[in-house]
Amino acid sequence: MPFHAPTAALLVFAGYCAGAWLGFELRFPPAATSVLWPPNALLTAALIMAPPRGWWVCLAAALPAHLLVGLGTDLPGALVGAFFVTNCSEALIAAGLVHRFNDQPARFDTFRRAVVFVAGAVLLAPFLSCFLDAAAVSLLRGDAYWEVWRTRLYANTLTELTLVPALVALVSSRVRGGSGLPWPRVAEAAALAALLVGAGMLLFGSGLLRWNRPTSLTLLLPLLLWAAARFGSAGASLALLGTALLAIAAATRGGTPMHPLPAEEAVVVLQIFLTTVGVPLFALGALMEERRGTERLLAERLRFQALVSHLSGAFVQLPSDAMSTAFTTWLRQVGEFFGARRLLVARVQREGPEVLGAWSADGLLPPAGHDLPFVLRGEGGWTSFPLVVGTRVLGALSIEPDPGQARTDEGDQRLLLVAEVFGSALARKETEDALRASEEMKSSILSSLTGLVAVLDREGRIIAVNESWARTAEGGGLPVGVGANYLAACGSTARPGLPASAEAREGIRRVLAGAPGVFDHEYTCAGPHGTRWFAMSVVPLRRPEGGAVVGHTDVTEARSAEAEARVSREELAHFLRVSTVGELTTSLAHELNQPLAAILANAQAALLSLEGAVNAEELREVLGDIADEGRRAGDLIRRIREMLRKHAPERAPLSLNALVADAAGLLGGDAVIRNVALRLDLDPRAPVVSADRVQIQQVVINLLLNALEAMDLGARTRREVVVRTLLASPHAQVSVEDTGPGLRDDAEGLARVFEPFYTTKPAGIGMGLAIARTILEAHEGTITAWNNADAGATFSFSLPLAGGTAASREALRQDDPARP
Repeated sequence: MPFHAPTAALLVFAGYCAGAWLGFELRFPPAATSVLWPPNALLTAALIMAPPRGWWVCLAAALPAHLLVGLGTDLPGALVGAFFVTNCSEALIAAGLVHRFNDQPARFDTFRRAVVFVAGAVLLAPFLSCFLDAAAVSLLRGDAYWEVWRTRLYANTLTELTLVPALVALVSSRVRGGSGLPWPRVAEAAALAALLVGAGMLLFGSGLLRWNRPTSLTLLLPLLLWAAARFGSAGASLALLGTALLAIAAATRGGTPMHPLPAEEAVVVLQIFLTTVGVPLFALGALMEERRGTERLLAERLRFQALVSHLSGAFVQLPSDAMSTAFTTWLRQVGEFFGARRLLVARVQREGPEVLGAWSADGLLPPAGHDLPFVLRGEGGWTSFPLVVGTRVLGALSIEPDPGQARTDEGDQRLLLVAEVFGSALARKETEDALRASEEMKSSILSSLTGLVAVLDREGRIIAVNESWARTAEGGGLPVGVGANYLAACGSTARPGLPASAEAREGIRRVLAGAPGVFDHEYTCAGPHGTRWFAMSVVPLRRPEGGAVVGHTDVTEARSAEAEARVSREELAHFLRVSTVGELTTSLAHELNQPLAAILANAQAALLSLEGAVNAEELREVLGDIADEGRRAGDLIRRIREMLRKHAPERAPLSLNALVADAAGLLGGDAVIRNVALRLDLDPRAPVVSADRVQIQQVVINLLLNALEAMDLGARTRREVVVRTLLASPHAQVSVEDTGPGLRDDAEGLARVFEPFYTTKPAGIGMGLAIARTILEAHEGTITAWNNADAGATFSFSLPLAGGTAASREALRQDDPARP
């Protein structure tokens, strides 16, 4: 219990004054010893209730009270001082033994605690202190030592037994703020007190009734047993105290219950009787209190177990949306059980705590949202218990106890158990809320999808569909709905709206069997408005029971748009090729003039040789030159026709070295006219790719033309364009390097160089490089550009190598043995 030094000092001073005055009044003059000496018992009670660090306060407060009362009597001052020393020694011995061997010094409600008190405070402390007390009286007054020792021992033993437990019980109940006994118990205590007073007056009164034998005192035993059995150790002490006071009062006024014994002897007999009877009665009262306490504890534990059992069962079948109301309902029952003032259950979320339920005994609401962190930290009189599930803290159960209620370890353990129940309920609520939100989200997602979506179980049975699927099935467009086996439908005869191919059926079966990845399949479906394209996607369900999600999306418009874009791209590419041929008119004329001029000269030489003596060897050589030049002119015309021809892209094994050589041959004359050296650096490993010849040739020619035109934009001493091929498995690379002014030296210029309609040429339209990138991306290739370290820029593109490069090269040789 709390110790307040000023209050304790004031109480000890007042009580000691009253007890010392009463002690001096209870003497049989001329003897110096008292029949009962209350100051010792009061000081013992104060030291028992106070912590050892506060004992000096009690002793210091008792000294002036002792001197104030003692110096007002006929006792010499030295004896008064000696009495204070002996009183303090007895109280210190008694309190020290009780504090040492009693786990709760201020409680005598168990048999062990009662034995410790009787042995230490009632028997041992008076026995030891009486030696010093008798010596002081004997030396200062000349009384018989052993007579004083005996009288003092009987008085102090009886006083400790009767007064200390009553004082401790009274003060402890006031400090704890107890509400007192219920009125039936008060009525019973009053009846017992009345009977004790009546019996005492009959036994000890001087004129009402006299008993001839001391054994008449045994008639008090039923009342004393009643007090011990019904009111415990404190009740037994109070009954003994009342009996002793009545007997001593009668003896001091000339009456005696044990005729014809003198009053002094009768009081001694009474002291011995009350002490002898009082010790077992005190122990009996403690045993009865212990039994009642055990019964109360057992009943309270049973009541708590019933509360926890009902609390746990209340949330088992309860839906999550009804749990907030249940939290408030059960918080009221928990609060009433623990005698709390206010209770709340809060959930900890990322955006802050949220109150799920609250209860208040005084009708006042729990703190507002901005005060919740203060409450959940257990500040301001609140105590918080975490709601823990596994290793995750979900929230807290916070309690504000009644101001007069003491906090105990057992109460905290019980509240922790209640918090576990609330934590389990909160975890279940969060799980159900998350499951409901997930179901709602999945339902919303399914409803929002415009395609046809169905969810399959492990066996391929449809367990859920979206509105588009259900609407199409109701209209007859789909013969399968919820509950039907989709695999069986796919394996049946082809029906409108369902792919019946073995590929689709096997793909779905693999996904349902747990194969990794997603299965995609495209199919056509004939309808009243023509053939339409659909894309089917099968995605596995990541859950223990397996399953898959099947979606059918109408991609007709996308395919039509792709076809239109492809046609437009091919038209634009063809236009650019025609434009390129137009730009190369001068160069092509120069290239054609050379073989035609050679053919003409060789023909004239042949005619001259026919006019004279014919030399067959010379004529054969002339005719061979004419054939070679004709073939050369034919190859040039063929390459021009290939560039101008409109055709669908056709991929075939293609030698990049041969393609680069052909392109360089077309632009050789243009390079000569521009005074630019065109050099080829071809990889001897002859990389082969699978591509459309005309489209890739267009890319190379476009890059070469850009490089040649770049040479005209700057005055360079070295005017050279280098074309390189490189085999870098699994790709083949072609790079065109010039020595011109280079690209714009900033991030924007390098990033936009392949954008449509972006050009730095005065007469350019900005589509050459954009078309080149589109062609290469269609061939799974890439193109990049950068400025050279010394001068000019480099454009490089890469294409995947054709499968079986050696076999591809052999096929090329069979088609055209002249190719490398």
